[in-house]
Amino acid sequence: PILAMDVQLPYMAPFQLYEAHLVSDEGLNVMGATFFGLPVIFFGHNDHIAWSMTSNEIDAFDLYEERLDPANSRRYYYEEEKKRMSSRRVKIRVRGAQGIQEVERELLYTDHGPVYKFIDNWAYAAHTSMEDLVDATGQLLAMNRAIGLAEFRQALSRLELPVFNVMYGDVTGEIFYVFNGRCPVRSENFDWRTAVPGWTSETEWRGITAFSRLPQLQDPPAGFLQNCNVAPDLVTVESGLRRDDFPPFLGWGGFNHRGQRILNWLLTHRGIGVGQMQQFIRDDYLIDAEELKGLILRAYNRTWATLYDPNSQVATAIHLLRSWDNYASLESVGALLFSTWKARFDPLLAQVPEEKRRGILVQEKIALAALRSAVEHMNTTYGRLDVPWGQVHQLMRGDQVFPMSGAPPGTLALHQTWTSRGEDGKMVVTGGSAFGMVVSLVQPVQSWSALAFGNSEDPESPHYSDQADLQSRDAFKQTIFTVG
Repeated sequence: PILAMDVQLPYMAPFQLYEAHLVSDEGLNVMGATFFGLPVIFFGHNDHIAWSMTSNEIDAFDLYEERLDPANSRRYYYEEEKKRMSSRRVKIRVRGAQGIQEVERELLYTDHGPVYKFIDNWAYAAHTSMEDLVDATGQLLAMNRAIGLAEFRQALSRLELPVFNVMYGDVTGEIFYVFNGRCPVRSENFDWRTAVPGWTSETEWRGITAFSRLPQLQDPPAGFLQNCNVAPDLVTVESGLRRDDFPPFLGWGGFNHRGQRILNWLLTHRGIGVGQMQQFIRDDYLIDAEELKGLILRAYNRTWATLYDPNSQVATAIHLLRSWDNYASLESVGALLFSTWKARFDPLLAQVPEEKRRGILVQEKIALAALRSAVEHMNTTYGRLDVPWGQVHQLMRGDQVFPMSGAPPGTLALHQTWTSRGEDGKMVVTGGSAFGMVVSLVQPVQSWSALAFGNSEDPESPHYSDQADLQSRDAFKQTIFTVG
């Protein structure tokens, strides 16, 4: 198997990742990435196995609506009795105009958890299954040490990781997926996606869903597994996983353009090699553009004869979009224009009453209005329409600037990037593809990786920004895994 991971997170603390190779006299030999402060690998491989994780939609949080006693707002009803909230006072340091000041606050709790809000005679308390976790690091260490699927599943069954889809492969050829998480067992008579009544024992938890009851799949007939934050039944074709076979309170998820892109690619490619997988991790094709460009072009074709366009700027924009291949590559001159258009189209469409929103003529009218606005903004901000994506979409580390490919704001691609936009129209990449790794599960195991920009936070270190160039070139470095 080849396992490809592309961990997508903000690039700065507390989510910033560092890369490490951990070796011990007890036989530990594991490499990958983890969070600052953790002494174990979160995503990576050892001599036998490789694994990665994506965020999922397992339901590990609940909101309880507490009915208050009108005579005393510190008391709330539960069955036939009244209970009193507990409280504690805390001091919080707050930065303000006068510098850092210490303020005191009272925190209130019901038996369901901390109270977040009061509305009239109601209070809202939150409860999460994460509260009683004590050894997530121990579970990760067991995963780091595992040499086969049985050991890896046993480590996962501790349920110390409260969320995450987990993907796995090993040198024997096994591949495995689980919709992992710490999900409370609940009554099926309530909609747990909303606030549930806190005054009845019917909404009390009845333990934690066992690992064996979670959606999981081993060695599917299609020969591949994928997960880009999609639902369990979409990890492969004909997965056999059905939403109705699992408790309704579990959570599930849906589909997205990233998952759609991967499924289409895996179904149409065979004999995939390491090089192809590295390229595909950095794939920046925009299905958003594939689906929406037709709307823009139809709107223009329907109105071009009567359209007021004295400087042919709208016509030029149409030509650029029609010629564009839908990739957000460094040299693309359509990505910025499309992104600027979509940033106007989406809010305009959202203002239309829902019953009229699906009308094709309504959509075309809005698409054309958004294009006019986008053309004006592009000319005002950049002085032209054909701006290469890499000139405005950049990664900054210290005083160095690196042009970046990747998905524009409001769109999805496998190479996902999150940005902050400056007044000059340039977009600084602040998150997205934070750590990429491709693992070839041959013997000995080989891997290639790239961090967002570097492994050090010291600006004087040669490793402060030494991997930013890899990100800019959509490239990976081969790791040095064999110790000898």
